[in-house]
Amino acid sequence: MTNTFTQTKDSSCFLCGSTYLKKTKLRRPLVWNGHIYTYLKCKACNSYSLIPELSASDIEALYSESYEFDENNSSYYYNIYYENHGYRHAEKLLKLHLNKDMKLLDFGCGSDLTISKLCEAHKVSYTGIEANSNVVKKLQTISPNNKYLTYQEFQDLTDSFDFIFMGDVLEHVSHPSRLLAQLKTCLSSNGMIFIQGPLENSSSLVHLFVKVKSKLLNAKVVEMHPYHVSLASLKSIKRLVQSSELKIQEAIVYEVMWPANKLGAESVLHLNQALLRFLKFFDLVISRILPLAGNRFIMVLKSSNFNC
Repeated sequence: MTNTFTQTKDSSCFLCGSTYLKKTKLRRPLVWNGHIYTYLKCKACNSYSLIPELSASDIEALYSESYEFDENNSSYYYNIYYENHGYRHAEKLLKLHLNKDMKLLDFGCGSDLTISKLCEAHKVSYTGIEANSNVVKKLQTISPNNKYLTYQEFQDLTDSFDFIFMGDVLEHVSHPSRLLAQLKTCLSSNGMIFIQGPLENSSSLVHLFVKVKSKLLNAKVVEMHPYHVSLASLKSIKRLVQSSELKIQEAIVYEVMWPANKLGAESVLHLNQALLRFLKFFDLVISRILPLAGNRFIMVLKSSNFNC
């Protein structure tokens, strides 16, 4: 096993671009595929970036069929996305804007069909983008009336879109500003980008618990797939949007139960989960009092410069 990360000075924050990063014991390193991945904290925007960056082959392997599809769920419509990932909030917001004959790009669509079904109901043209070619083929079989492309195929796409939706994507991308800049060129006149995702370094009791636990364990390495390559704060997302020359038209911050599992016989007996749920209760209460408190966000973005 090797730790391919050696020098913090050669790295920059994935979300704001700052080079003011430092190692910390507040987030545990990950080990996967024979490598150790370390979270570095950005002092400028209060987020974390995972070093070293994932390669194209790493991404292809991580987001394979086994990641995207649950073979026990024939509908491919997951309640965990709708409730805990906030797709119900995105659905409500999109309904206010969608009209017949519009075109929507779902970048990083995954296997959940919430957005594609919404587009179908409003007679909106839908195109989904995914990293893994086998996932794209399977999605096209499941939902033949829609268009699905790999990221490589997307590079040759010349279409423009009225809406670009990115649900839980930015935290998986090492260069989100480059991606947003690219997607911005695919907007039609007055087009909008909808982004949503987790705020895994927001101020909350649960996140404090995670950091204290990591420090007590002396940042012991944990075996885990390196899915989330950045852990965002609201400040870091705003800086990312600003650096991408996009404007925030609307922003919603809210709290969901994740990562505390549903309360059952097993979780009651599990001290870690019981404590998480206890702290989560107070985080949910706080989020209802403070409008910018929460562990997830949705933003509607617009650009004044259109290249399509």
